[in-house]
Amino acid sequence: MTTLESTVRIGNSKGLHVRAATMLAREAVRFASNVTLEHRGVQANGKSVMNLLLLTAAHGAEVRVVVTGDDADEALAAVVRVIESGFGE
Repeated sequence: MTTLESTVRIGNSKGLHVRAATMLAREAVRFASNVTLEHRGVQANGKSVMNLLLLTAAHGAEVRVVVTGDDADEALAAVVRVIESGFGE
């Protein structure tokens, strides 16, 4: 089993709000790997919108993404791509 991680900055102006968290969780559930996001010591299941909202990650926040599983490469790339896209905003 592979574990990969990356630190990404939240670039959209509203931060990780409900719509952004929903986009992120929808992307994460496509993969078998476990996806965890961490911000200021708080960890969240990347497949749970409610968990992601607990991060309270505002614009400019750095979030660590940790992915563990057989498809970790693809999952990490997809999650990072969603965040770096500014959640389409």
